[in-house]
Amino acid sequence: MTRIGTRIGTRIGTRKATRIGLTYDAPLDEERALTAHALEAIGDVLFLEANDSLPTQLQQQRPDIVVNLARGSDAPARRVHIPAFLEYFDIPYLGSDAVTHATCVERPRMKQALAYHGIRSTGFTVVESLSQLAPFAQRTFPVAIRRARGVSSCFALLLAHDFDELESIASELLTASSEASLVEPFLVGESCACTILGNGDDVVSLPIVRVANDDLEPPASRRHECPARISHGLAEDIESIAIRAFFALNCRDVARVDIRLDDRGVPNVCAVDPLPSFAPGSAGGVVLPASRAAGLDDDEMVQRCLLLAADRVGLDVPKAPVFSPLRRRTPPGGTRVR
Repeated sequence: MTRIGTRIGTRIGTRKATRIGLTYDAPLDEERALTAHALEAIGDVLFLEANDSLPTQLQQQRPDIVVNLARGSDAPARRVHIPAFLEYFDIPYLGSDAVTHATCVERPRMKQALAYHGIRSTGFTVVESLSQLAPFAQRTFPVAIRRARGVSSCFALLLAHDFDELESIASELLTASSEASLVEPFLVGESCACTILGNGDDVVSLPIVRVANDDLEPPASRRHECPARISHGLAEDIESIAIRAFFALNCRDVARVDIRLDDRGVPNVCAVDPLPSFAPGSAGGVVLPASRAAGLDDDEMVQRCLLLAADRVGLDVPKAPVFSPLRRRTPPGGTRVR
């Protein structure tokens, strides 16, 4: 791992404090409060609400770097807006670029990108009308069904145990929205999530979080186990495929990769979130449990992420703390996709 702070933190001089923009969706929530608290220790935080005036705010305020917490609650494509605005105004920011966000939001596109790089994920069928379900009358059940767009984890899905149930669920989804649905084979094995941290050859996986397979419970209510009590060999396989997915989708700085095992115990990538939540109570809230298991407090985790982005773009952060390198070993095969 790059010695975050060894290179950045020792260049402290008389330069002004770093102006860190924090984009967010109203109202105030736990993630925003936690993130702001961590960032205030290393710079001046500018609160930028993600509303209609955000482009004007960015143009006028021009922060040195931005941490984006704005995900929206409506169309999944909303996640692409803030990165696109920041790129338009040439303002550095934490996390992946707009193209990666767009790829991860569009699940069929994400799966195609993973397949191109030889990374295991389930096959799928995009369903835009009930007539497309006819071939499933002869297929094996259960199957998983969810929106074709979104970055919800592999723990958030609907199960159909027979053709009638599949048709009923698909009908409800299509009636509620004009968006297509994605039907996939249901993976019966364990569910895990990996937090990937870093850039280039310094990327590491934080300790694996195992999420209970209780499909009657919403993802946010399911039990988390971290570090996951799994064999060393399986842990290496999970970490390796997660890091390969991180590179295949051109993620930067930090991302969450959801993994589910098939009936042979082989890991499959189900979802990649390039804007993972720092809030432990959220549906995808595995970042802080993983970082705590790695020995990091919450402030340090947020600060490390910000400094990774600053280091990537060559931004000097005068008040950057000096952190020891993460000791988590990158597993065999967890290397950059060439």
